[in-house]
Amino acid sequence: MPVRVNPEILKHWMPDRTLPGPDPRSGMTTVKQRGFFNKGLRRSFAGIIVPAAAVALLLSCAPVNLYNIDIQYIPSTDKETAEAGSVPLTVTLFNDQRETEDNLLIGRVITPDDRIVPVLPRHMEPAPAVTRALTSYLTRSGHTVSSRHPEWDLREETIYPSWKGLILGGAINDLFVDCDRSTFLRTYSSRVNLTIVLADAEERRILHRVTVRTLPTKQHLKFSEFKLEEELNAALSEALERTFADSELTEKITGH
Repeated sequence: MPVRVNPEILKHWMPDRTLPGPDPRSGMTTVKQRGFFNKGLRRSFAGIIVPAAAVALLLSCAPVNLYNIDIQYIPSTDKETAEAGSVPLTVTLFNDQRETEDNLLIGRVITPDDRIVPVLPRHMEPAPAVTRALTSYLTRSGHTVSSRHPEWDLREETIYPSWKGLILGGAINDLFVDCDRSTFLRTYSSRVNLTIVLADAEERRILHRVTVRTLPTKQHLKFSEFKLEEELNAALSEALERTFADSELTEKITGH
């Protein structure tokens, strides 16, 4: 289900635009004579086609005021997955700690005419989307992961023993993708900064904490909404994989 967009964030991004209505002078001409190639019928078709073509031209030339992308984990082919352990894992809902006016904003595009177009998530907000991405990574690695994603503020005193097993919580410190279309080569710059915390639910104790940051920048000849999505997800996936490249974290999860 698409996320609900806060209209406040779009006030200064999306100027009011009203498409022109149909020309009142171009009505349907009544055709009394039979036959396709008569003058009255040609005028009728002209009255329909010309305004429709004009509207289509206006829409095709209208500036884009918003981009939507999906946030998800995309496994890389050249990375080894973490070794799975026997203890079940519970991934709690990520805490969105980004310093931003609206937590839906995850990027921007600078157009050739120097407009700034916002990038928002397509299906779910950043916190549940990154939670889903971490869950996907762990499941692909062979771990047993609970389907529940309780809220946790990453403090020991707020851990519930009923969660059982090991708890993986996290915070989003940064999650953003920039694209500059004002130059010949389109420059994509992504920023991902995550903190991952491992805890023991029964002991109500934090076992390990790690923070990972990725800052990839790439240039391409073409621009597309898909490319925005691809670059941000590549940065997110790299951050998750680097998190579990931490041998101390992996040992605590697998038990050896």
